Amino acid sequence: MLNSLRERVLPDHQRRTLEELEGDLDLSAGDSRAKQSAFRSMLLCRPASRPAGC
Repeated sequence: MLNSLRERVLPDHQRRTLEELEGDLDLSAGDSRAKQSAFRSMLLCRPASRPAGC
């Protein structure tokens, strides 16, 4: 039951390895300056978008 639900929600061909996820999510891995800049931009834009209902 759980396997079939998991396969419907996220098929095998869309799953990523732990190393791939860590590389994308870890701010200190890879292009850390670009990741940190994007993170800061999201933090700064969030308060401005909140009154708009986003």
